[in-house]
Amino acid sequence: MTNPRPQTLDPRPSETIVARATAPGQGAIAIVRLSGALTPRIVEACFQRNGKSAAWSELPPRTMILGLWSEPGAAAPIDEVQLAAYRAPNSYTGEELGEIFCHGGRVVVEAILHSCIAAGARLAEPGEFSRRAYLNGRMDLAQAEAVCDLIAASTEAARRLALRQLRGGVSRAVEALRERLILSAAEIEARLDFDDEDIGAADRSRIQAELKALIAELDAAMQRSSRGRIAREGARIVICGKPNTGKSSLLNALAGRERALVTPHAGTTRDTIECSLDVRGFEMTFIDTAGIRDTPDEVERLGVNAARREIADADIVLWLLDASQPLDDDDRLLNNELGAVKTLRLRNKIDLEPQWTAETLDALAPEVAGPLLELSARTGQGLDRLEAALIEHTAGGELPPAEEGLLAGNIRHIERLRQARDAVARAYDAYIQNVSGEFLMIDLNEALAALSAILGLETGEAILDRIFSRFCIGK
Repeated sequence: MTNPRPQTLDPRPSETIVARATAPGQGAIAIVRLSGALTPRIVEACFQRNGKSAAWSELPPRTMILGLWSEPGAAAPIDEVQLAAYRAPNSYTGEELGEIFCHGGRVVVEAILHSCIAAGARLAEPGEFSRRAYLNGRMDLAQAEAVCDLIAASTEAARRLALRQLRGGVSRAVEALRERLILSAAEIEARLDFDDEDIGAADRSRIQAELKALIAELDAAMQRSSRGRIAREGARIVICGKPNTGKSSLLNALAGRERALVTPHAGTTRDTIECSLDVRGFEMTFIDTAGIRDTPDEVERLGVNAARREIADADIVLWLLDASQPLDDDDRLLNNELGAVKTLRLRNKIDLEPQWTAETLDALAPEVAGPLLELSARTGQGLDRLEAALIEHTAGGELPPAEEGLLAGNIRHIERLRQARDAVARAYDAYIQNVSGEFLMIDLNEALAALSAILGLETGEAILDRIFSRFCIGK
């Protein structure tokens, strides 16, 4: 797919930038990256091959060349390096680009950076190489964002999602939606000069069906993308229940260490405790909360209120029940509060003699339905089944294959999809009510702008600054 050139221009296109492209600190090898019009001159001033200055035009592209690197005009070299030259426009940034592979000591890298600056470069800002790649049409904005996401990925699911986006999965799907939207808008706009009677019933039906299909596809994309968001950002899992059901013990069992204080006394937890874990390739943040009950204790009541706030913000709630104690009014209270919340019911302490059955719970607490998972936080029994259930409920089991359609995990993309969907829905409603085509075009153009913003086709400088400021230096 050819990436169209964005509307935004680089405010400093003629400047040559330099930065360390590998992580700071000491290592065997470090990479210093140069990009811009002065790259050939800087290389010729600092790099020597076989005892003489190397002409940029004579360096074979995309090939590692051994030589010495020094300050411009200096006799003593800084380091023995490998140099790779990339010709414009076939480089990462689309500009003349060089990568210097040197020894990874801090002093060596700083000396090479200083030599490049002395020869006319300046230090790159965060994400400036990827920003130039975007501005020069080497990638669209969604792909550029995926570079940052791939570097920051902390789980296997986040890595797979970022790589799919980097390889154009999001871009191709969005572009396909844009093309269909453009065709529908063009047909409606072409008919603005015609009376309604000049438009056949078959044509009206076809346009209406296409708008309805676009709404359905955008709805499906948003549903899939909620799973993508969890793969990228992780899920928030709130452990709730009445006091002394084993919530802190469950958090410790999941973490494999003592993360929360556990005592036999009810009301030990007064505040929330968080622990982020990699659960089968997906990041999940578990929040242990205060036991929810009516209490006269002011401090405990603050903890209960904090628990309720966490429940409201959770991706999924684990309702922990004590199998060894009879169900009571506190359980009924929680049932009433969790009725509309995405909840998994857990029957803890199954290693002790049970005092109630699933049928008892269904009769006492009918609002929260679904399977009842059994486990023992003390022995670890049932934790595997809980992990599998969490993956299924938060991420749908696995990331859907690329052929199933658009899967976005970036909150910016999801918001733009929502804007596009709402705008197409307004256009559809107006169309079936025979509203004038000029008003339909306002909504269709808004939907088109929202999809275009995902690719960066119509993106302002302030938005680009915010996006690329998340990148590391050198990328």
